[in-house]
Amino acid sequence: MPTTPGLIGVVTVTFQSRAVLPEFLDTLAAQSHRSFRLYAVDNASSDGSAQFTQQHSAALSIPITLIANPDNRGVAAGNNQGIRAALLDGCEYILLLNNDVRLHPALLAELLAGARRHSAPMAAPLIYLYDSPNVFWSAGGTLQRIFGNRSHQTAEGIRDRGQFPADRRISFAPSCCLLLHHSVFASIGLMDERYFAYWDDPDFLLRARRANLSLYLIVSARLWHRVGASTSQISGFALRFATRNHAYYLRKHHAAPIAFFWILIYLTVFALGAPFSQRRRTQLRSWLEGCRIPLA
Repeated sequence: MPTTPGLIGVVTVTFQSRAVLPEFLDTLAAQSHRSFRLYAVDNASSDGSAQFTQQHSAALSIPITLIANPDNRGVAAGNNQGIRAALLDGCEYILLLNNDVRLHPALLAELLAGARRHSAPMAAPLIYLYDSPNVFWSAGGTLQRIFGNRSHQTAEGIRDRGQFPADRRISFAPSCCLLLHHSVFASIGLMDERYFAYWDDPDFLLRARRANLSLYLIVSARLWHRVGASTSQISGFALRFATRNHAYYLRKHHAAPIAFFWILIYLTVFALGAPFSQRRRTQLRSWLEGCRIPLA
């Protein structure tokens, strides 16, 4: 299907998200850029997230495609389902977007204008903490080569004092809010579903960097993020998958000697702490799990 210029497919994955959806949908409906369609992928929520998204979107006149999964397929797979649907509908851009956020009314317009201004296939906004609305959660970031291309968010926890007056090229931004031209997926493919959740965005953006695709921080685009709202209710979830997926990421993206070096360093730290700490025992088990994920 031919792409429609300026049409943005907003992809969001819900899981037990009912509490945050009203503000998310209200601020999405208030966007000044009106050429968008919502692709909501629900991962078998039991709190009515899918039904509320469908009904409230209709009440707000938000065009929506709802994909209701019978089980929890993870964030990466859910994003891919939404991306595929948006591409089939001819969206020029895909916006990966968390639903535990409040959007500035000009978010979509500013991201789109910024991407076009820089001829950039990828763009990201300034992201602030929801409960501290003048404190950054992310002002873009970097993939730190010296630490095995570990992602680092710039200015996290720092008050906004006008430190970022102009757009700039960056190598990392969280997929909490990430605008992607449709051509990006033809170039590097979709999200790697083996991550399930966590480290899928560094993986995607490392592949983009290696393909020489530019990513820009658009400082006029803003939103506010309830950090951890989507996974904090699941005990041990974040620790397990963040640790497991880090091991997989190192193995996938680095030559064997470099991967072995970092895997051994982390393995030693977790093993030494395991007799004394439940957290370290969980990390040790999760790290070993990540070392067994097939690479092919």
